[in-house]
Amino acid sequence: LASDISKSADQLQEDLNSAATLQQRTHITAQAQILQARAMASQSQMMAQSLKLQAIAEIKKGLSPKKVKDTTGVEDEE
Repeated sequence: LASDISKSADQLQEDLNSAATLQQRTHITAQAQILQARAMASQSQMMAQSLKLQAIAEIKKGLSPKKVKDTTGVEDEE
């Protein structure tokens, strides 16, 4: 995923460098903003998954499920 985002960003940079009109530059800037939003959404999903895994690990260590939920907002999904 990171390499895909990097490749897309490189392509957008090349496109921006070769843009001849303000309309082209505006379009490329909008594409860059969409790429950034997608990257942030992906990062948020990964962080949520990490939090779920951490919560489940704590439950398995013996921390009560209620305490984990109170602390993290995540319940064991088993």
